[in-house]
Amino acid sequence: MRYIEPFCGSACLFFHVQPPRAVLGDLNCELIDTLRAVRNSPHHVLESIRRFRRGRAAYYELRKKAVASLAQAERAARFVYLNRMCFNGIYRTNCRGEFNVPYGPPKNGGTVDEWLILSAARVLDAALIVQGDFEKTLSHAAGNEFVYLDPPYYLDNRQVFREYGPGSFGCSSSL
Repeated sequence: MRYIEPFCGSACLFFHVQPPRAVLGDLNCELIDTLRAVRNSPHHVLESIRRFRRGRAAYYELRKKAVASLAQAERAARFVYLNRMCFNGIYRTNCRGEFNVPYGPPKNGGTVDEWLILSAARVLDAALIVQGDFEKTLSHAAGNEFVYLDPPYYLDNRQVFREYGPGSFGCSSSL
């Protein structure tokens, strides 16, 4: 049986279950690019993460860096690093699609567990990774498959969730 997750986000259930075959999809290009880079070249991603300085000033310097100016492994490393160092590990963008979560002093000193990246690469090797809306990911589904639908939450009366609306994540690259 194949595992399909059209709103993969952190893909925590996928990583917990570690299915032998999977389709992961999401609308967020930076996330999808990161999953692909971790799967295809985890050592390059780790090498890039190791080069990043730590601390508030370094965080804001990297956050303002244009994603398009970075190589594939550096883009993935930036995504992992920012999510590790930001306030509560939140992913949020402004109306221009720029990551805008403030720095949140990490509780573990800001290290990235390298074995997690390497383990993720191994598990992702069994996955088809799709960038697009949930319908594009679901188009890969056939009979007798496990489809995990955990969509982002959208509430009209709460501004904090508006970043998950249509057109919120624009593609800047394809890997």
